[in-house]
Parts: sequence; structure tokens; C-alpha cells
Amino acid sequence: MGLNHMNEQVTDTFRWYFPHQGNMRALMNKAMSTALVGAFRFRNWMCGGEVFVNERIVEYPQVFRWIKPHGAVLDIGCAKSRLPYHLASWGYEVHGIDARPYALTHPSLHFHQTDLFTWQPGRTFDVVLLISTLEHFGLGRYGDKVLSDAERDAVQRIGAWLTPGGQLIVTVPFGVPVVT
Repeated sequence: MGLNHMNEQVTDTFRWYFPHQGNMRALMNKAMSTALVGAFRFRNWMCGGEVFVNERIVEYPQVFRWIKPHGAVLDIGCAKSRLPYHLASWGYEVHGIDARPYALTHPSLHFHQTDLFTWQPGRTFDVVLLISTLEHFGLGRYGDKVLSDAERDAVQRIGAWLTPGGQLIVTVPFGVPVVT
């Protein structure tokens, strides 16, 4: 969406929700709309046009919809995700694993910074999450080891970590294949 189009939509929104604007309110709404568009232009310049919305906007609501109502959860490849924190806040016992560090903490969140192929959890989990993670195994781009057939090996390992009747939730990207 172009910034000019966005400015029109913001202005139309103000007109819709506040149809009886006096001159002062109309002037303030125009100033807010102009400031908002200016902020987006600045963000565009600062971030080189990079978009910060990704497939998680679709994946997380699906996880919330599908996940069992309680239990121990293992979120694999969670370093840049808020999902483990959300689930811990909702009362799940959450374990996260990634080769990279995880910045958030919660009493019900246990993070393990290690490689999936060397980790031995010593327990099973009611739910295992692979949210846009499986396709990254074995690439060596995230502090992990370069491995061929990494996806197959990972699924075999992960299957052993599920409790009987456990739930495996996997999402994978759809679209043009790229490694970013």
C-alpha cells in the first residue's frame, strides 16, 4: 500500500468515525494523518524498506486455535518468537530450544540454548511446535550444524519427545522459496 493511499485511508477513517468535526478537530486529524505518514516514511528510510510483518501474523492465531488447552509445550527454533512467552503467560509449561539466545523470561518458560541434534531433553512434551522452523534445519545459518537430510532426522528426534497422543504443530512457508 502506498503512503499516499494510506494517508487517504486514515483521513477517511477519521471522517467516518467523527462525521461532525469542527474546524479544529478536522485540522488535528489532518495533522495526525500527516504525522503518521511522515513516521512511516521515516521508518521506511531507517529500515531500508524492510517489511516487519511476516507469516507469523497468520501462524500464531492458528497455533492458538489448534493447541491443546494445557500441558507441557516445546517450541523449537524460538529465538525470534514471542510465542513461548505468550503460552507461558497463559499457563502452559513452555520449553524453548534454539541455537541462538532468547531474550524474554517468564517463570513458566525454560529456554535451552543448544543445537536440536545434540539436545537430550530427558522428558516428553504434550505439544511440540515447529513454527516456520523445519525448513531451516541443517542450513548452518542460525548457529546450527550443516546437515543433509536434517528435516527427516529432526522429525525422528522430535517424534520421540512427544507423549503418546501428543500434538505436533508444524507450519511451513508458502510462496517463492528464498533463504533470508
